Formats: sequence, C-alpha cells, structure tokens
Amino acid sequence: MADANPFAQIFRQKSTVRLATLEPGRGDETVKLKIVEVDPKDTRYECISYDRSKDFDTVNVEVDGEPFKISKPLASALKAFRKPGDSCTLWADLLIGSTDEERSTQAQEMKLVFEHADKTTAWLGSANPQREAAMEMIQTVANEWSQARLRTNYPENYTRATIQQMRGVQEYMGSRTSRLQPSNKALWDAVQGLFCSTLFATPQIISEIILSKTPVTTLGSKSVSWVDFAAAATGFAMLVPTLGLTPNPNLLKALERIMGLQTSTRRKRDGESLELLPMVKEARGLSYRDPREIVFSVLPVSTACLRTEKDSKRPALPKADYTATVAEVFKRASKYIVEDRQDLMMFWCERPPCGRKVAGLPSWAIDWSTSNPIGASSGLISPDNGLRAWADPLKNKRIYVDDQDGLHLQAHPLDRITSVSNIFTEDNCRRLCNEEFRKLPPCTNSDVFVARMEKFARTLVLNVGGHGDSLRTTRALSEDAIRSFQSLLAEERILQVLGVTTEQLMAFPPERLAQAQAHPEIQKLAGFPGQSGQFDQLLRANTIGRRFFICESGRFGMTAIETPPEGTAGSSNATPMPNFDSVLGDPLGQGMMSAFQSFLAKKDPRAANALNQAINGQMPGQQVPGVRIGDLVVAVIGGYQPYVLRPALQGEGADGVQLNEDTKYVFVGDCYLHGVMDGECFKEFGRFRTGITTVDVTVV
Repeated sequence: MADANPFAQIFRQKSTVRLATLEPGRGDETVKLKIVEVDPKDTRYECISYDRSKDFDTVNVEVDGEPFKISKPLASALKAFRKPGDSCTLWADLLIGSTDEERSTQAQEMKLVFEHADKTTAWLGSANPQREAAMEMIQTVANEWSQARLRTNYPENYTRATIQQMRGVQEYMGSRTSRLQPSNKALWDAVQGLFCSTLFATPQIISEIILSKTPVTTLGSKSVSWVDFAAAATGFAMLVPTLGLTPNPNLLKALERIMGLQTSTRRKRDGESLELLPMVKEARGLSYRDPREIVFSVLPVSTACLRTEKDSKRPALPKADYTATVAEVFKRASKYIVEDRQDLMMFWCERPPCGRKVAGLPSWAIDWSTSNPIGASSGLISPDNGLRAWADPLKNKRIYVDDQDGLHLQAHPLDRITSVSNIFTEDNCRRLCNEEFRKLPPCTNSDVFVARMEKFARTLVLNVGGHGDSLRTTRALSEDAIRSFQSLLAEERILQVLGVTTEQLMAFPPERLAQAQAHPEIQKLAGFPGQSGQFDQLLRANTIGRRFFICESGRFGMTAIETPPEGTAGSSNATPMPNFDSVLGDPLGQGMMSAFQSFLAKKDPRAANALNQAINGQMPGQQVPGVRIGDLVVAVIGGYQPYVLRPALQGEGADGVQLNEDTKYVFVGDCYLHGVMDGECFKEFGRFRTGITTVDVTVV
C-alpha cells in the first residue's frame, strides 16, 4: 500500500524555480546557457549579484541556443564563473526572464532562490594587480577590526557600544597602521574605489545580500566574505584620519550604505523586524533604471510591524508586479505601510506632494523616487511627542484606504492659515525675514512686542535655537540669539532704507556715508548691526525651501520644504516657478520693476494685474502647489506632526477652523506650528485633557 496521501499532489504548492546552467568554455568563446527548472532545496547552485545601476553596453550570449543580450557586468561575471571542462548552475535575474510577467514571477520566487543558494557572489568586476592588492588589504583591515573587537569586547550591534569601547577600538586600529602601508596612496585609492563600487548603490543588492546564507564579494579570482567586507568598511571608517586620507562625501555615503546593509543582515539573522518603511527608505537615493525597484527590491526581506502583529485586519505585503505603473506601485506600498503600522510615520520628514516627480499619485501616497529633503526637521521630533500621545485616551478607529484610494483618518482641527510668505532661498532669506516681521500688525505694548519678536524668531528656525533642541522644546532662545536676530533685522532695514546691497554699502563714498549716518531712522538702529552671524546661520540652516505662515489664532508656523526636487522641470505635474527674487533683491531692479509696473498700470491695467500676479507667484500653473491661504492645520490620530489639509474641490469647506466629515481633503504636507509641537493645545494642568473631539476625514 502506498503510504503517501494520494490527494496531496492536488494541493501541493509549486517548489521549483528557473535557474541557468552555464556550459563549459574559456576565453572569448561565446557564453552559452540553458534554462532549467529545478527544486532549489535539492540543487547546488550559486547566485550572482551584479551592477545594475545604469544601462551598460551589452554582450551577446546564447540562452537555449538563441541569441540573448546581457550587460557587460553580468557577462564578465559569467566568464569568471565559467569552467573549462564542467558546467555549473547559477541564478542571475536577467538570465531567467525579461518580460514583465517573467520578472514578476522571478521577484516572487527570489526569497526561495537566495535562501537555498550555496553562495551569493557580489561581483565587483574584473581584476588588475592594484585592485587585487586592494582586496587583500580589505581582508587585512577586516582581520585587524576583528582583533580590535575581541580586545575591547565590542558588541556586534554597534549602537550598543560604550564610549570606552569606541575609544578602545580606535586606539587599537590607530596603533596598527604600520601594517597597512599608509604611504601607498595608489593602494588606498583602489581600496576606496572598491568600497565606492556602484554595485553597493543599487537597490537590488539589499535583498540579495540579506537573504543569502553565504554572501561573498568577488573581484576576478579574489574573494572576501561579505561579513569581512562590511567589517573592513567599519574599520576603514576609523582608519581614515590615521591614514591621513581626506574623506569625500561619496566615500562616506558608500561606507554608510555597506554598514547599514550589514546591520539589516544582522537584524534578519536575529529575527528582528525589517519593516517595509525603513527598507524602502534604505533603497531610496540609490542607482536604478526602474523606479519600481525601490519597492520591489526590498519586498523579499520586509516583515510586518511587530507593534500591530495581533491586528486581525493587517494587510498582506504587496507583491512585485512589473505590469503595474510606477504610480500604482508607490501607491500600494504607501497603502500597505499606513495600514500595517496604523500611524503616519510615513509622512515624517517626507517631501510634500508639491515636491513629486511621479504624476497620478493620491495626495497621501509617497513618491519614493524622490530623496528625503535635507532639512533641520530631520530627526528632531521625538516619537513620543505630545502630538503623538494626545489621542491615547481616545478610542481610535482603524486607519485604512478604501477602494477609491481614500485614506480614512481621525483629525482634530488646530488652526486656519491666513497668510503665507514666499519660499525662503539662499538669496532672499534675510530680506524675507525682515519683510515678514514688518508685515506683522503694529504693537504698542513693549512686553507683547518682545514676546512676539521671540515667537517669530523661534518659529523661523523651527525652535532649534542653535543648541540641539528638538522642535517640541519650550526653552526660550538665548539672549545672544535674540540679539543676533535683532541685528539681522536692523541690517536689512538699513539696506532697505538706503536702497542698496551689502556690497554697495561697503563701497559708499564719504559724502554718501555721511548722508546715511544722518538719516533719522538709521540713527535709531545704532548699536544693533554687526552681530547677525549667529541667527543668520540658523536662518539658512532651517528656512531654505520653506515658507512662513500665520494662522487665524495668531500662531506662527513654517511649511515643509516646498521646493521641487531636482530634475522635475518638464515633468507632467511640476511647473518651474519664475524666480523674481534676484530682481527684487537688487534696489536698481526694484526701481526699474516699479517704474515698469506704474507705466503698465496706465497703459494696460489687465496686463499690469497679470504682471503683479506673476511677481507674487500667483499666476495659474506658476505657483508650486504648496500651502495656501485658507488651508487647515490639523492634528491626526497616529500622526507625529501637524498636517496641512485642503478641501479637494474648490469652493468646498467654510471659513474658520473646522473640518467637515462629508468633505474630501488633499494632503498638502506637514508643518511646524509654534506652541503646539508637544501637544500643548491638548493639555490641561500638564496632562492631556479628555473630551477632545475628532472628525472622520477622507484624504484623496
């Protein structure tokens, strides 16, 4: 009698995958391969990870007797793998399928393929004597780093290292430089070149290394295990000053990528969570030909959020589908992240929709092809801040996306925006600071004036104050910072009164200088100028790309960075905004523009009105669609910052600070709103008050 269940074969899941058999050959002979379908659990094979950062020149090979084009990096790897008298079995994505359907199937099988491969080779390219010596030096640095760790009991998880342990490994590595040929500049240039290989700047490498049970880096015939290669990157980072090398930004980024990849590998090995959100962020900014790879490349290693693991409605991880558009892929990833995490961490320090390159996304979905804006808000907001915790006593409803791509949230209105500045730039930030301050209503009470001045200054610099505070700190700016702010206002006012630039002021002839000194308003500002350096530095570090706004209640705020990302000119949803700042920042240009406006107002009022709109950035299609007058600032259950919402249809909504459950809203971006960043508006006697009302809103 057969002891197997005869019905099992009906329900048996497919366990075979497509691999390639590399036929024997040597030298410049044509590379020949055959596609085979095998059970990876019963087959010995290797995987090849190669450079896919751009469109390389192609090489002709044969696959199943038919001509087939592959990239030069893959071709060089196959020739290195090929044996003169024996075949071998391997996997490389391009060999297994090139159609959308084949690539989708291949991506979904990737985890199975890599976890059962005998070895995964990260191919660094062909060798020469200098590069081979560099590989040997990388192994030497890895060995020295291992010894340093043993001597200091340095933890594998580097974030847990003590200051004493860090000093210990630095001292040990510094004492070993005599073995490392510090005077051999050509050798260390080659070492840096290997660390900066574009292979490690491709999103595909992330899953291919993390999933592999035995990853190695290979250059020609020289190999270094991935563990040692990553260890050498860490050791090299500590050796750079000792070796007298000057680190460049590309090298630092490369070392950071390698060490970050090793951290993810360790987390996977230890069973820790690798959520899709941080994995996608790791893939962003890398080199790719297809933006969908930002998401697809990390799906095989991504895991669900442990905080919501008991949620019975948790979503299924998206599948790689190469028939879907870029917008559809990004939308599915965004939907999964918010539904899996049940919060809005996805929006933290993210580009607002006005900074997108990809068209066709809902306002709440992230364009993962843009890099995160580099701004002062990055990393300054504590995950346990008041705008995260205010809703803890409330009974929260589930965050979800409906079939019409509407994101359902619970929101509480905070304020309504009544005034918005132009975008701060390097050229105009000082002038704009002065202009926006002078636009504030007059104030006769000196105490109120001083308090408002401080609030304005703190808002502009996102409350960081130059001493490392977070956005939610309530500590006042230092007296020096306030004095520096006053100095900046005085300097800009003097330039405005005189109608000159700083350069022109420095070249004033004696008679013009005497006139300036006698000017009554300038005399009142004596003692203030010349101390603006501290606040000027804060202003440039925190305002560039943002806009200042005022709310109905009198609160001040700053928008997210609203400047469009690089390369958006000509994209379907981004219109470059004419920049009049260079003209209006020059007194001569101001005078000429003013004269022309007066002339045009008499000759053609309609044309004059159009010019005024253009100067103010208000022409249809001209303005980057960021924050506008009338937008609502809200707190959202599951959010970390205030968010700006706008009725989706023009004319919907009403004046005042209110939300309507029947109105659909668009997500405009996050913001800094002074005085609420720690949930102060929800507190009573230092505790969160009960009875806070929320409105169910749909963001489209």
